[in-house]
Amino acid sequence: MNGNDTSWLRLSYNGQFITEEADTINRGILFGDGLFETMIYSQGKFRYKEAHLARLQKGCELLYFETEIVNILNHIEKYLTNTYQPMDEIRVRWNVYRAGKGKYTPETNQTSHLLQLQKHHYVPPVTKKAYVNTTLQVPSLPWSNCKTLNALVYVIANHERQKKNFDEVILLNSENNICEAGAANLFWVKNNVFYTPSLRSNCIDGVGRKAIIKALQCNNLSIMTGEFTVAELLSADQVFTSNVTGINYISEIDDIKFHTSSIPFLDNLFK
Repeated sequence: MNGNDTSWLRLSYNGQFITEEADTINRGILFGDGLFETMIYSQGKFRYKEAHLARLQKGCELLYFETEIVNILNHIEKYLTNTYQPMDEIRVRWNVYRAGKGKYTPETNQTSHLLQLQKHHYVPPVTKKAYVNTTLQVPSLPWSNCKTLNALVYVIANHERQKKNFDEVILLNSENNICEAGAANLFWVKNNVFYTPSLRSNCIDGVGRKAIIKALQCNNLSIMTGEFTVAELLSADQVFTSNVTGINYISEIDDIKFHTSSIPFLDNLFK
């Protein structure tokens, strides 16, 4: 697999993976009726497998999905082990959507599964310019902390970011407090104290976010979670984003500059 290749695999009812471009008519496309996990397969296993599993199980419960997530994830991991070399690093997007058709009222709570496989690329260490989007808000919903197939807020936010020629966008929630970045959780440091929005802010319950919080606590560093204003973010000494692909340091938000010195023990969580 080279850097531009993308493979699509559908899990059939007999447990086999079938290569196809995509399942073109499904409830994920018609209604956004589904979830996804983006995972890194490295050194023969999924990185932070249990955290991905826990988040997806929570989402399945909220959407009333009936599926054997643990067995399917183990099946996916076994397939990758038999297909790729031990040193290959693969970015796996696992799409889980409600089976059947129907209209708004589902016909079933069973699920279908579609995998998107790509070579993993590490994020660049520094993002130059970001801005706070004040026109879009991440809504408060029971599944706000899960990764759902209905991602229009993030799509439009990143579309507007691109039109404005920025490298990153900061999103707010319905209370106009800091939520997250365009495709990642958000952290900042002030006077050697780390801050990140709590799950009450409607941010994604990020797997990388959990790993960072745990690492900070293990190193006896102060980490504060809560609901924070834009002014509190902009008063920081350092700002960085995180998702499963790694950490990215932001050098500037709304013309306010921050230092971008690496934090090695956090960077190493994603290597």
